[in-house]
Amino acid sequence: MRFPEGPTPPSANLFKVSAPVFVMEDHCDAYPAWKGLAFQEAVCVHLDAHLDLSDEGFPRETVEGILACKTADDLHRFRSNPRLPWGGFHAGNYLYPAVLDDTVRTLYWVVPPWLPQGRDLLAWTRDELQKWYDVTLDDYASLRTVDGRVEGRLLGRPFTLCTVDRLPTLGGPVLLDIDVDYFLDADDTIFEAPDRILEILQRKALVPESITVSYSVNGGYLPLEHRYVGDLVVALTRGEATEDSLRAARRIIAADRLRARGASSEALAEYFAAMGAGYFLPSLHFKISRALLDEGRFDEATRHAGEAAALDAHYRPRALDVAFVHFRRKNHAATLEWLRRACDEDSLDAPLARYIEGLSHMRAGDYPSAIALWQGLVDEPTFRASEQAYLRVVLGRALYREGRSGEALTHLRKAAQMEPHNALYQQHLGDALGHEGLLDEAARHLRKAISLDDRRLSVLDAHRMLAEVYDAGGKRLMADAERRRLITKDVLGTASLESMVKRK
Repeated sequence: MRFPEGPTPPSANLFKVSAPVFVMEDHCDAYPAWKGLAFQEAVCVHLDAHLDLSDEGFPRETVEGILACKTADDLHRFRSNPRLPWGGFHAGNYLYPAVLDDTVRTLYWVVPPWLPQGRDLLAWTRDELQKWYDVTLDDYASLRTVDGRVEGRLLGRPFTLCTVDRLPTLGGPVLLDIDVDYFLDADDTIFEAPDRILEILQRKALVPESITVSYSVNGGYLPLEHRYVGDLVVALTRGEATEDSLRAARRIIAADRLRARGASSEALAEYFAAMGAGYFLPSLHFKISRALLDEGRFDEATRHAGEAAALDAHYRPRALDVAFVHFRRKNHAATLEWLRRACDEDSLDAPLARYIEGLSHMRAGDYPSAIALWQGLVDEPTFRASEQAYLRVVLGRALYREGRSGEALTHLRKAAQMEPHNALYQQHLGDALGHEGLLDEAARHLRKAISLDDRRLSVLDAHRMLAEVYDAGGKRLMADAERRRLITKDVLGTASLESMVKRK
C-alpha cells in the first residue's frame, strides 16, 4: 500500500469532512502546510510521543524573521539544516514558532498512555515541559489537573495535556497533527491499532480543517519496520482503509508482540499468514527479515530485506536512522557502530553523526571522548552562528564537568558573545564564572540573564546564583535582596527551588 507524499485534494475521510491530508517524512513540514493554508489562531490536536516545542535554535533574529513571514515559501528560509537540526525550525521544535505567531492558538497534546510512566500527571507535565522550553513562571503556575488531564497555559496560550480518552469533546474545527511514533509503546511495539485511536477522536466531535501525518522514520523516532502504521493512518484519514487492511494490521501488531517476547517462530507464522491479505507487504518482508535474523537464518533474512526494498525504496535502512533508534534505546555500542556506518554511507552526515557519537559517549560517562569529538566540530565552516553557539555551550559544560575550566570559559564566553540575547547562555557563563571566583564578571552576566527575561522559571536559579556570588564577595545586603526577589517569584512557594527548576 503506497501513497504519494505531499498534500492531497480534499476528500472524504474518517471524520466525514473534506480536509486536505498532508503526508510527510519530517514532522516540521506541518508548519509550512498550515502557513500555506493561512490558518490563524487555530486549535491544534497534536498526537505525538513528543511535544515538538523546543525553544532551542531560535536566536532573536530568527524569531523576528519567522514572525514576519506571510507565506510558506517565506517560512522555508528559516527551516533547519536537516543534517544538523540546531538552528531554525525542525521536527523537534516546529510548534514553538507556530504558537508564537498564532498559527496555533490552542494546543492539545495527546500523549501515549504509557508516557507518564505511572507518575502523577501534573508533576510529570511540570517536569516534561521544562525539557522542551524555558517555561515562564506564569505558565508554570497556571498548570492544574482537570478531569484526568492537565490544563493551563503554554507560551501564554491555552494548553491541555491528556491521553486520548481524556480529550474533551471539542465540537469544532481543528488542525489534526499526527506523528506515527505516537502509536509506539515503551518497548517499540504498537500499543493500539490506529483505527481504534482515530475512532475515539471521531467521538470527540473533531472537525479537521487540515490533517498532517508524519512518518518520522528519519531521525529514528519510528523504527523502519513500523512504517506500515503510517500507511494505515493515511488510508484511514483519506477514507481508503478496508476491513481487510485493518485485520491485517491487527495481526501484524499481535505478531510483533510475540516477537518481542522471544517467540520468533510463532511471529514468523503470523507474518506469513498476514501476507495473504496483500496489505503492507514491504513492512511484512522487513519484519520477516528481522525475525529470521533472530533465528540465525541469514540468507533468508537477506532475501526478504531485499524484497522489502524492491517493493518500496523507503525500506532501505539509512544507517543514521538506525543509529538514532539505538541511541534512543541507550544501546551505546550499537549506536557507535551504526554512526560509523552512517559516515561511510554519506559523508554529509558526518557532522551530525559526530555530535550524536559525543552524546552517546557522554551518556556512557566517557566525557573525554565526547569532548574530543566536539572540539573538532566547533569551527566547522558550514555551521551557522546559532549552531556554533549551541555546540560551544554543550562543549563548554562538558569541559567544566571534567575540571577543564579555562577551556570551558573560552567556549561559554564565545557562545554568549555570539548570542547576546540568549538568557540561558548568559546564565551558564555567569554560573561558571562564579565558581571560578571571577565574581564581578559573573554578577554582570547573571544580571544580564535576569534582565533579558525575568519571567522565566529558570530565572529562579539565576537569582540564587547571583545571591551566592554576592555572598562570596562579601556583599551580604545585595545577596539578601536577591533572595527576596527569588522568594517573590517562587510561584508555588516551593521549599526547595532545586526540585522546581529542572532545566539547567
